[in-house]
Amino acid sequence: MKHKFFTLTAATKEYMPRALELKESGLKHGVEIQIVELEEIHRSISPKGLLLSQNTKAHLILEKLREVEAPVLWLDSDVTIENTPVLLDKILEDRVDLAIYNWLYDARNAALKKSTYKDFAGRVLSSDRFFEHSHEITMTSQNQLICSGAVQLWNNNRKSIKLLEAWNALVRDNPKCQDDHMLDAAFNYSSD
Repeated sequence: MKHKFFTLTAATKEYMPRALELKESGLKHGVEIQIVELEEIHRSISPKGLLLSQNTKAHLILEKLREVEAPVLWLDSDVTIENTPVLLDKILEDRVDLAIYNWLYDARNAALKKSTYKDFAGRVLSSDRFFEHSHEITMTSQNQLICSGAVQLWNNNRKSIKLLEAWNALVRDNPKCQDDHMLDAAFNYSSD
């Protein structure tokens, strides 16, 4: 990869095995990942979390951007890297401020869930082989955001930092709301 970026994830002790699996998958594809070990996750990430403002995704990403002076790739600790992320070079070359999955930009965005079914004896079973429709967002927009934040690439510039600060403030002020929803609000109501 031509462009340098810093890759970051965070995990509690409970999620550390998944984070280590992510780190190993990154090394296979030339991506070194820093794991921030947290005693507790923020409530905006998990309903079981606490209201520790230093444990929000926005805060962790913002602090890392300020520390490394390079773009930051955030990965949730329960994902893995399956291929060398060559698209990141194109994104960074184009000087994109934020790269994240936007449900509104993708006209075909159906989400699936594991299917349950009954066998001949009437037992309810589940399998990794069968899936059914879970949901989709049928509106489209190229300038509004409804995101899924498991993978986020933040460029290190004024606009990105301003958006991260707005997101962090919204999470702090609305701690029972999902962090993705607060990022949507920060983006959709920003003046940039």
